[in-house]
Amino acid sequence: MTNADGSISLLAHSTGRPVVNKYVSVANAGAGALIASATVIGAWEKFDLTTPAGAPLVAVAR
Repeated sequence: MTNADGSISLLAHSTGRPVVNKYVSVANAGAGALIASATVIGAWEKFDLTTPAGAPLVAVAR
């Protein structure tokens, strides 16, 4: 989903695991793992889309 500030947020959908309809967060100030555990969008659930030279589209933590 696109947020008002132009960032995106990723909503995880899973029927086989406990993570259902949770937003993907990044731990350790952007240095940790991606985890789908947030119920609302905050600063750690916002990402920017970028295309590094010669690479596919990637989401980068803000």
